[in-house]
Amino acid sequence: ENNKKWIGWKGSVLFDEQTDEGIKGRNFAYKPVFVPEQVGIGQSHAVEIIDATQNSLLGKIAS
Repeated sequence: ENNKKWIGWKGSVLFDEQTDEGIKGRNFAYKPVFVPEQVGIGQSHAVEIIDATQNSLLGKIAS
């Protein structure tokens, strides 16, 4: 699946929506990225992608 190639990617994500799955943002390629951490809408954070589904990327805030 195409999103698997994103695993390990690190970069900036702009968070723009709270969903049932968590906070959702978009990276430079407009891919939806979900993180478990609580971040504010409108904030950008460095994120590392740790998993991928067919429709979205799962990440964590990079330290």
